[in-house]
Amino acid sequence: LPISKIIKEIFKQSTNRDIDIQIEKSDDKRSYMINSDKLRRVLGFDFKFKVEDAVKDLLSRFKSNDLKNTFDPKWQNMQVLKNNLNLLESYSK
Repeated sequence: LPISKIIKEIFKQSTNRDIDIQIEKSDDKRSYMINSDKLRRVLGFDFKFKVEDAVKDLLSRFKSNDLKNTFDPKWQNMQVLKNNLNLLESYSK
């Protein structure tokens, strides 16, 4: 089931409204897809949470205005590493 369909269904159940979803190409390196079949097959690993849980949590946080600004550089690993490297280089001068 595509994530967009899951989001639409949960949004409809929670708000009794439909939502339009636009899928856009992203160059965000954090956007990736995985296949966890091997984790289950080889290690017997199973996830505690499902996509549905994440969507419900996000919807709840949007409603309560309890979201972090993920565009803040402190949440972006590469930016944090660059800042730390610059800081270290400034100390070595």
